[in-house]
Amino acid sequence: MFISSRGRYALRVMTELAENGDEGFTPMNQIAAKLGISLKYLEQILPVLTKNQLIEGISGKGGGYRLTRPPESYTVGEILRLTEGSLAPVTCLSANDHGCPNETHCKSYAVWAKLNDVINEYLDSVSLTDVIVGKVHN
Repeated sequence: MFISSRGRYALRVMTELAENGDEGFTPMNQIAAKLGISLKYLEQILPVLTKNQLIEGISGKGGGYRLTRPPESYTVGEILRLTEGSLAPVTCLSANDHGCPNETHCKSYAVWAKLNDVINEYLDSVSLTDVIVGKVHN
């Protein structure tokens, strides 16, 4: 499994919006400057988060982006699956795959299936609030 910069940046954006939640909408240029992410790259990430209703945005004076829910209701797994698609460590376990044709006789299938479960369970156990306060499970 490889988390792309798109997934890592989406998590950073969500964390930034969670930290600024009490201040209302955060302008895109402020997010870009604070996180060191180009506006062009943010223009690719923010619409995905908006379309899937993790954040909302308004334009104009006083506009920007904010979370649509409390930070504790988001999980890292939810955010990464949205930006990355599957978090499966091998393609035969990908959510887009229709099952592995070798599953019944592949000796290593159980290893990959268990790893997939561990990855997803862990990332779904870490909330955005956990990331903000540094309370990540070991």
